[in-house]
Amino acid sequence: MSKLIFMNNPEKIYTCNFSQIGKNQIRLIFDSEDIPSKKVYLSGCCLVNEWNPELIQANREDYKYLYRKYDNDSNIIELCNNNMPYIDNGINIAEYTPTLEEIKKTKISEFSRICNQMITNGVDIDIDGNPEHFSYTDEDQRNIKELFDIALQTNNSMYYHSNNGWCKLYSAEQIINLYISEVTNKIHHTTYFNQIKMYVESLDDKDIIFNITYGTELPREYSETYNNAMLKAIESLDLLLQNRQQILSSSKEG
Repeated sequence: MSKLIFMNNPEKIYTCNFSQIGKNQIRLIFDSEDIPSKKVYLSGCCLVNEWNPELIQANREDYKYLYRKYDNDSNIIELCNNNMPYIDNGINIAEYTPTLEEIKKTKISEFSRICNQMITNGVDIDIDGNPEHFSYTDEDQRNIKELFDIALQTNNSMYYHSNNGWCKLYSAEQIINLYISEVTNKIHHTTYFNQIKMYVESLDDKDIIFNITYGTELPREYSETYNNAMLKAIESLDLLLQNRQQILSSSKEG
């Protein structure tokens, strides 16, 4: 069973059997007690991760048109993205079966989007005992890096703001911690995506590929590369902080 959200009601998670029955058509089979209204199911949908609904596994936001409904089974709803409804011409058209390469391409594309989403979403940082959230969009990355460079060289407090927060003064240590946390999160997701992509590309079983989710534990040969990359990144960041501490100690002694 798949977990599904509709764009008109993203807070509600539906359980259904999902299948791609054509290049432009999908079939949704719902539980009898949990069927979305027409206004909802014609708003586009996304398959979400079973354990973390914030992770979108498959995007079907453009499937906003009714393809077919069945008089004898109201639980089945078929949608399409080209506004071409089903026409009963007496011909039984076989369900479309994606090729292995198409499944790989779709899965990798979904993982790439999730990876970028997890990076730009940013991190939570403890500020004076309270959690504050900081996003990490391209603009955020430039701003935080500039603050980090200044804090690293001057040890001065700097003004910045968390998401939806007021601009306020942050200590040099807080600015540095923010930058290190954001960079570590970015390295984690880019490295993980690279390895899960290679893993998907190595597979030749469609069912295995379809059932892989972002966050799936990497097989040993790929996890070793991931672990080594993260270890090297952490060592480099630690060395950067050690050099800063030595400079601060020297300035105090002087």
